[in-house]
Amino acid sequence: MLDVPVLLAAVSPDSPCGDDLEYDAAFLELERIAQGQPERQMGDAVLPAEPPEWPRVRALASELFGRSKDLRVANLLLQSNVALDGLDGLADGLLLVREPLSYTHLRAHERPEHRL
Repeated sequence: MLDVPVLLAAVSPDSPCGDDLEYDAAFLELERIAQGQPERQMGDAVLPAEPPEWPRVRALASELFGRSKDLRVANLLLQSNVALDGLDGLADGLLLVREPLSYTHLRAHERPEHRL
């Protein structure tokens, strides 16, 4: 189970959302491991698809969410929580998505050039 209040705390007073993880190596690794392995064919043999390693996804996503309130990371935390903890995990995961959106001071890495 996640420590939701700790994860929801602002990263820092100057930067409540933390860093933009777009090109962060750990974030790219998180996206890769969250995909699992698709079905593969090796000659005549078909290797079945493999689901993501959810404990590993949750551990890395938790670490990254401590550095950035990136909603892509929150989404992967939500998915891993559901996979590992069922409905209890869903409730905690939804808080991680909802709460940062409700804070007016957390603007999810918004920059003037990204505004509509």
